[in-house]
Amino acid sequence: MILEIVPLYSHTFYSTLLIIKDIKYSSKECKLTDLLQKGNGELSQEDDKGLSVYKNDKINFNKYKKLYNYDYLNNKSEFYANEKDGNIYILINCGWDDKFCINDIKNVLRVCDYVDFILVTNHSLKYVGCLPLIYMELIKRKNNSRVPIICHEYIKAFSKYVMLSYFKCTKNCQYFKNMNENEYLKIINELYEHITTIEYREYYIFKKIICKKKNIVFIVPLYFINNGDNIGSSAIIIKLFNYKILYSINFNVIDYSFIERTGAIKESDVFTYISNFHYTNKNYSKLMDIKKILYTVNRTINNLGCVIFPVDIDGKR
Repeated sequence: MILEIVPLYSHTFYSTLLIIKDIKYSSKECKLTDLLQKGNGELSQEDDKGLSVYKNDKINFNKYKKLYNYDYLNNKSEFYANEKDGNIYILINCGWDDKFCINDIKNVLRVCDYVDFILVTNHSLKYVGCLPLIYMELIKRKNNSRVPIICHEYIKAFSKYVMLSYFKCTKNCQYFKNMNENEYLKIINELYEHITTIEYREYYIFKKIICKKKNIVFIVPLYFINNGDNIGSSAIIIKLFNYKILYSINFNVIDYSFIERTGAIKESDVFTYISNFHYTNKNYSKLMDIKKILYTVNRTINNLGCVIFPVDIDGKR
């Protein structure tokens, strides 16, 4: 199983696609079929701990060498269309800026054919700006099937206010130019009626059938925690067997102890932290933040035998 992290944004806003792919390799080498939910069965804690690593001699890694060739707006064109039914596609945030340039979000629009569910971690324009447009595209492309959109209740309330506040600015967006005020308000209301809210540390369980013939369902449990950035701002914890992913974008945080409080590191052998490290290093006043983050993580995992993979979603690959 491979986790691919794909930035889809410019320097001023955020949209990130997580692709969980090559699940079939895991089923062969790691007995993944024993860990996947079948029918109405459940995963056991014992199974959750029993995941082994790949045997390198049986997997051709050469074909993955050139997957990561990003240049921000034109970063990726191949999203594995032939394998999408067996992959999981998670879109985190649908940001935009007040220029509302369609060309800036062309890759976000492109992944609408693939997205299984959407997570929103903040209420500002740089996290939710193109969500109405994405919502309309998803309805058209998914044949009216509803793609879940999940966030904290504060983010839902505040981001709706942000969307309504920027109504006049939509005149700069070619997509919305021909809409009158009532049409735009209708879209916003429909969108926010569709959004699912969860409290901090309340689990959301996503399920997808990855093999209809055998009725095998892949389960993605996740929950939000408060990362302290602002009201309702959320970090995401995604659990994949005995492997944890922490996604958190931070601009205003002084104390990064929320990472330790998540418990994610203690409960897993492999811990991936996805954040905006490149932004931190571009701003001298924030330079110490990265040291604080790594200090917190290293202090926690030092005696636990875990492996950490920090991922910079602002850096060019």
